[in-house]
Amino acid sequence: MRGAGRRKATIDIEKLEKLAAIELTEEERVRFQKELQTILDYFSQIDEVDTEGVEVTYHEHLGFQRMREDEPERGLDKEDALKNAPEREGDYFKIPPILE
Repeated sequence: MRGAGRRKATIDIEKLEKLAAIELTEEERVRFQKELQTILDYFSQIDEVDTEGVEVTYHEHLGFQRMREDEPERGLDKEDALKNAPEREGDYFKIPPILE
């Protein structure tokens, strides 16, 4: 088995707090420590699975994708495209200026 003899991973919540540039209360530190440790423990369980002889799968589609032919289609005409515009100016959407 792959995971045999590995030591249990632990969370350094203070380090994560600094990396995330956040301040946690002591109550939050305790809660997050517990929740994150639970997640790591689940990963440890996965690591214990014997995968000897199992072929690696990098993608659920096994390296191919079904794609349709690229066929041009008629798009919206101008009036259909502009009919729900909050404001319009002639044949264009009218938007507020972003630079003065």
